[in-house]
Amino acid sequence: MIISLRTLGAAGVLWYMASTAIATPTIDTSRANYPEWNEKSTLPSATASVPFMKDSAIELASDDEPAKADQPSESNCSSCQECNSSGCCDINYCCCPPWYVDAGVVILHREKSNAHEIMRPVNPILPSFTSTENPFGWNGDLDVTVGYRTDCCNAWEVRYFGDPGATDRESIAFGFNGAPAIGSQYTIATGGPFDVLRLDAQYQTDLHSIEINQRHTVTDNVTFISGFRYLELDEDLTIDVTIVGLQAAQYAWSDDNHLYGGQIGTDLMLWNRGPLRINSVVKGGLYGVASDNAFTNRTLVGTTIRNGGSASDVAFVGEIDLMATYSICQHVALRGGYQLLWIDGIALANNAATETSPANGGALIDMDGDLLYHGATAALEFTW
Repeated sequence: MIISLRTLGAAGVLWYMASTAIATPTIDTSRANYPEWNEKSTLPSATASVPFMKDSAIELASDDEPAKADQPSESNCSSCQECNSSGCCDINYCCCPPWYVDAGVVILHREKSNAHEIMRPVNPILPSFTSTENPFGWNGDLDVTVGYRTDCCNAWEVRYFGDPGATDRESIAFGFNGAPAIGSQYTIATGGPFDVLRLDAQYQTDLHSIEINQRHTVTDNVTFISGFRYLELDEDLTIDVTIVGLQAAQYAWSDDNHLYGGQIGTDLMLWNRGPLRINSVVKGGLYGVASDNAFTNRTLVGTTIRNGGSASDVAFVGEIDLMATYSICQHVALRGGYQLLWIDGIALANNAATETSPANGGALIDMDGDLLYHGATAALEFTW
């Protein structure tokens, strides 16, 4: 495991959240220093000047006794501080509706991880091959958040998003388009050397994330986040090697990762004027990860060999979101932005393929992989 990278990532997230908390005032001083108006005044009797008004509709107050306070309403709280100071933290009178739902999609791109050679040439002047040379495409899935505010400054929320079916395919016909000559000899994993005619590879990744967070607003611009997150990352890499004589061998690796852990973060409001608001969310945490690697080899003679390994370790997961929200009406808004997700300390199929050799027979697991997802998200926000 690359401990230094995980430690650096975790330290960076904590530094960011601490700096935003220190840089943002804990109260809005422009609202906290209102002058106190204590001058007494005497008003003429309302019943004397308006003959048709009944006395029972009027509550009189002397100049030494304050009038009865108005009942709280949705319009008398414009910030978290005012909401608390005015005693209207009962959610029915709060400035924000208790329930909110963001329903939309996220379109993510899986960056290629650093991969070493998988197919190695017998002649060192020939090129080697990794899992796939082409980049992964863009894939969409649901991005749904359901939240409930217990009062003006505290909320619980659940979020799910995923990126299933990210697939990369590649086919190389030897002797064409700059590929090595037909019959060039290569080794792969536990097999070879082969007189290769054609190479076909497919790499697929499925990502699922679900988290439960508690949000605590400390100022109008800063909200602290803490919670639990579960991620599942499943990878499948299959390489079919066709040799001269049209015999074929298949090599397949399937790596599954289950991550459980706590996270902390900060939601920083960058802009909030009129119908538009812009915010940045940074979250990070350490996760326990349980990983499995299954290796399957269908040989040239048709027999099947299976092997693999499993292990557990610690992984780091960090996320950065930059979001913009535009209110269409009181209860509906448009949301969109950019999301980046970094996972470090997991088992990847291409790393397992690199490490597989005749010596270990595929009975291994490599948990030093790291992965980066990034892309766009768009949703409708409903509040009530």
